[in-house]
Amino acid sequence: MLIFNGHNRPSSFTSLSLNSVTQMGTAGHCFELCTKLEIIQLDNVESLPQYSFYNCTSLHTITGLKVKTIEQSCFHNCICLSTATFPSLLTIGSNSFQGAISLKEIDYSSVTSVSSNAFYSCSELKTVVMNSCVSVGYYAFCSCVSLSHLLMPELVTMSYCAFRDTAVVSLEFPQLTTLNVGKVDGTSDVGGQFMHCSKLTSFTAPYASSIPIWMFYGCVSLTSLSMDNAGTIGTNSFGQCTSLT
Repeated sequence: MLIFNGHNRPSSFTSLSLNSVTQMGTAGHCFELCTKLEIIQLDNVESLPQYSFYNCTSLHTITGLKVKTIEQSCFHNCICLSTATFPSLLTIGSNSFQGAISLKEIDYSSVTSVSSNAFYSCSELKTVVMNSCVSVGYYAFCSCVSLSHLLMPELVTMSYCAFRDTAVVSLEFPQLTTLNVGKVDGTSDVGGQFMHCSKLTSFTAPYASSIPIWMFYGCVSLTSLSMDNAGTIGTNSFGQCTSLT
């Protein structure tokens, strides 16, 4: 078994194929600040530890055929990352792809959970397909200003501000039941899941039990809503939804 850790960091390499590596150092930071690294292939690694590729600002392609877990800030600030292939991926940690501004499309059909801030400010991300995802953390896709196509048919739990400031248009969540709230900038509890999604026109979640505070605030294009099981409506949930009639 070959183990790779941060002490033998290949800072001058541009391309790496490490198909014999089965484990990366659990403390993480293995390739942190390898600013010349562009391409890496890891065919036998199952977990990418925290900060593994943090600030690898030239990295544009990574393939991990057996990767099941991506931990905190793994690809944080990988500004050139455009291709991230993980066909076996199950869980995505907090801040994992934050600031990966070159990502345009992700199809992680096996992923079951996305943690907080995972794709925060991925400004070029347009399409997200996660057919098995059941949980999305707070700010997970916040400020993904190009995100227009979102498919998560199995989603059950969505935390606050998860899709705030995105370009989503029409959404259906047939399994969604729980919309969590949390404190934003020290304020009182806020939902704000789709706050300022100015292009959102229709939303369907037949089993959601509530409409939290500020959930649709500023959704100026919203004309159609179906949430028949919602028992409560929070303050300013539909504030500035000027197209609702």
